[in-house]
Amino acid sequence: MPDVSGIIERLIGFLEYGDQEIVAETLVQMKDLLRRYPDMSEVCIPSISSIVQNQLNRPDARCALVWILGHHGEMIQASPKSNFGC
Repeated sequence: MPDVSGIIERLIGFLEYGDQEIVAETLVQMKDLLRRYPDMSEVCIPSISSIVQNQLNRPDARCALVWILGHHGEMIQASPKSNFGC
């Protein structure tokens, strides 16, 4: 597996930036990264857990967040997947 830690660090920084468009695009890119490298979820998920779906103004970003919750929700305290013990 290639070293993607630098890319992940940059993406996490973009999530903390606060601009809606930047956060939306970052979520889409993180979803693609997690699809290819699911082992990186332990690093990515904590920063994603604070994002609220209502804050996302782009449909593709909402879809990315739903995908992330569906596949890695057990790592997010407030996700439906963790609440139902799936």
